Amino acid sequence: MIFKAGILVCFFTAFFLFALETYSQISPQIVFPNENNGDKSGAILVLEDSIYCKSSPNGFGNIQEIAASRTDSSQLEKEHNSVWYKIIAKEDGLMEFVIIPEQIMDDYDFMLFLYDSKTKTTQAVRVNKARNNTNQKSQTGLRKKVTRNFVGEGPGDGFSAAQEVKKGQVFYLLIDNVYSGGKGHSLIFSWEFKNQIPEKQGYNLSLLIKDKETDKPMEADVAFIRRNYAKADDTVFMGKGFHFFLPMDSGATYIIKAKADSFLIAQNEFKVYQSDTFKEVVIPLQRVSIGKIITLENIYFGGGSAVMLRKSLNSVKELAQTLEDNPTLQIEIQGHVNQPFNQTKRNKESYYQDLSEARAKAVYDYLIKRKIDPSRLSYKGFGYSKMIFPYAKNPTEEQQNRRVEILVMEI
Repeated sequence: MIFKAGILVCFFTAFFLFALETYSQISPQIVFPNENNGDKSGAILVLEDSIYCKSSPNGFGNIQEIAASRTDSSQLEKEHNSVWYKIIAKEDGLMEFVIIPEQIMDDYDFMLFLYDSKTKTTQAVRVNKARNNTNQKSQTGLRKKVTRNFVGEGPGDGFSAAQEVKKGQVFYLLIDNVYSGGKGHSLIFSWEFKNQIPEKQGYNLSLLIKDKETDKPMEADVAFIRRNYAKADDTVFMGKGFHFFLPMDSGATYIIKAKADSFLIAQNEFKVYQSDTFKEVVIPLQRVSIGKIITLENIYFGGGSAVMLRKSLNSVKELAQTLEDNPTLQIEIQGHVNQPFNQTKRNKESYYQDLSEARAKAVYDYLIKRKIDPSRLSYKGFGYSKMIFPYAKNPTEEQQNRRVEILVMEI
């Protein structure tokens, strides 16, 4: 039996820093913050460029170390639920970082302090307490091309300007979650050192794998493939985790494949254009269990036809691969059509029934051609009896009525 339960794991990868033509994944530093880490004296030493904080800070430690006016953009008003990190610069250059909340509704603010070893004092050099922007996944941090060092309360840019660093300088980073009962976060650093090899022209890709039902990150086997139309495709990276950062080359076309036990295989294909700089891709994986009905995304047919369009091939290929990888999986393929509620029926009831069945059979026939054992497959049409939107108001809702689903019979 190949299926096993999907497992959430604490894998994260380093941010942006890859040597020329090198693709690598670095295990994260995993931390479990305690009360002492809520004070600067108990700051967690940053050992990796990628950190996964498994739980939300709870309280402000033993001492409330911050107290300022709400209108003072150079200070947090106070600590709520905080954790401190200690950062030591390895070389002269520029420091960026991003704080990614595990729970999008959490509102993380931060203060970055430069430590003066002579006077044993710290000075705030970057502050951001802008309201969390869910459209940007509530992320905050330091970023190049941003000019403001200090961002006050309320709506605003969640990012402050990148910080220049010198080798051996010590910084303290205070991360504060305004809300109690929140969840953990990831902290990912990007360094641009003066003696660093220039990045290859192209853009950086951030890939996140999620469980479609829970919307939580989940571990998967991932392959990054560069499409080569002249000959065989090149697999440029293979790894296991839930969050990846990779450089991509301008003009190239890439395929991302993700799979995990007890989930349907998923695939994403895209081209990198000259103007691209950074792209975020989220791949949701659909869990499989007996009795579960799963809609096959991106299955398209011509109007009134049971002939699949070319853009449907990726979805049926993914289904075929899932069946090949899991030889005990048995499914029923179910076809559905749309019947506009505001139009007079132009065809007999049998027409809709036959069309829905023919569309299900089209998927069935493709799987048979892929050498899937027919005893593991069946198909059935439902006409328009199970429309998701009986009163569809737009083409999108009509398309969701016009779908193919699979019913998991055995695993």
